[in-house]
Amino acid sequence: MMVRSTASHRREIERMGPSRGRVRLRWAGTAAAAVALLLATTLAQPVPARAASPAGVSLSGRGTAQIDGTQGAGEWDRAGRLDFRQTLAGVDGTGDVAASLFVMNDDQDLYLGARIAAVPGCSYYPSFAFDSDRDGDPFGLNDDSLAAHVDSWAAGSIELLDEFVFPEANIGPDTFATTGYPPAGTNDGSAAGGHPNGTATWVELAHPIDSADDAHDFSRSIGDAIGMLLMSTMQGGQCGSCGVGPACYGVTTVPGLGQITVRFVGPDDVAPVITGGPTVEGAVRSTLGSGSTLVRWTGTDGTGLGVDRYQVQQRRDGGAWTTVATTPSTRITRALAFGHTYRYRVRPRDLAGNWGSWATGPSIVPTLIQSTSSLVHYPIGRWVTQATSLASGGATRWSTAAPARASFTFTGRAIVWVSATGSTRGRVGVYVDGVYRGTINLYSATTHWRRVVFSESWATRGTHTIQLRNVLAGHRMDVDAFVVYR
Repeated sequence: MMVRSTASHRREIERMGPSRGRVRLRWAGTAAAAVALLLATTLAQPVPARAASPAGVSLSGRGTAQIDGTQGAGEWDRAGRLDFRQTLAGVDGTGDVAASLFVMNDDQDLYLGARIAAVPGCSYYPSFAFDSDRDGDPFGLNDDSLAAHVDSWAAGSIELLDEFVFPEANIGPDTFATTGYPPAGTNDGSAAGGHPNGTATWVELAHPIDSADDAHDFSRSIGDAIGMLLMSTMQGGQCGSCGVGPACYGVTTVPGLGQITVRFVGPDDVAPVITGGPTVEGAVRSTLGSGSTLVRWTGTDGTGLGVDRYQVQQRRDGGAWTTVATTPSTRITRALAFGHTYRYRVRPRDLAGNWGSWATGPSIVPTLIQSTSSLVHYPIGRWVTQATSLASGGATRWSTAAPARASFTFTGRAIVWVSATGSTRGRVGVYVDGVYRGTINLYSATTHWRRVVFSESWATRGTHTIQLRNVLAGHRMDVDAFVVYR
């Protein structure tokens, strides 16, 4: 790869000079300067989440990486991970490509990994700035930074740029500690990268958690946190300088990302646990039969590193358990066949790789009750039965009277009301066991059939009554069907 000499890199920084008490470092590319977008700027309080949010994001994980330029199988599974999109400049075709950031540590070193989907002729150039002096600005004076660039043809060990921001005239990166120039970051880490199967650029870096040179590198202990700022560009061999090939000048953006905090974590030998569920909680708003049944649970890792993922298994009609999801979420939706018995179990895994025990939920049987069933009563209003193949059972019942009413008494763990929505539909008040549960708006610009519009569930099986009351005279209230989870 191309690495600028210390002197030339220093001269470029000095030409830029300080700006309002802050140094703006500029990472050089092969033929044109890279453009960097600052994604996070202040030290944040650690939170257990691993996904980006406007309030900030904390990344942590426990593990050891081999800095060899290869993302080995399972090597980064325990890392804190942030998935985002790498944007492309207009000369590169605009749009964006998938990218991921990985963070983890062991007792000695911090490991950073970055992966971005391939763009022909381009490579990924990540830079990380750390808030060494804890002033809330990871890109200011007295802060440390790491960077590495994998040329489009390179693979394996590459040069790590370990830099430090000095005040006033003594500004600049000094990766090689040139004689006669104030030493900048101590080059006590390593970097490697490559282009696995031509599908992506992979860069991995290592840096001591507690540097031997505290004056010029960040130093922390297990349990500490440090603010981190990520900069990212794409670069290529031509970089548009000769009008040949891609400009490779894309800038990273992560919508909604506020702050990045890296937390240095210790060993975690305690397995996470499921604290509630799994239970079937009716259905989410969708079209009946399209995977609307909601299964939910809760879990915790206590004082550990945090839950990384959940494995969810399903059993149908007493058969074998089969895995239906592995997810960081605490909910899934499923398409279930009516009249069959289902059961779910779930177990958690934490960021240290510990698996918790299985937690098994109760058996449930989803049962479809049509609007024309004798179990459904229509005590008030004039009701019309409309035959249509678009309804779940070939017919729907509707009324425009206010207050037309429909009621259904059932025994189960959850109830779902299925209706039609459209421009002639209105609003319906829903009561369960005599208690008002809200008003459902059935209006939509276009007509939709077999829509799940209301759902409620209980911890145990019991007998309940749902009542629907039309609110707007002259507007239709449709009863297509009810689904009972018994």
